[in-house]
Amino acid sequence: MIDDEGEVRALVQPTQRGTWVQTERAGHEAWAALIAQAPRAGQLMHIIVQHMDKSGALIVSQ
Repeated sequence: MIDDEGEVRALVQPTQRGTWVQTERAGHEAWAALIAQAPRAGQLMHIIVQHMDKSGALIVSQ
């Protein structure tokens, strides 16, 4: 039995699941237009945005 309740709680806490970000409607409209005009580019943009960090930075290997 563990005496420290804080230690037990730390073990039972669910892992953090990523973040939720509110974005502007105009950005989504532009993204939808890109998908309609160039579907492959829209797919690539989706993957790029998915890999961005909180500051908006993206590291791409060559």
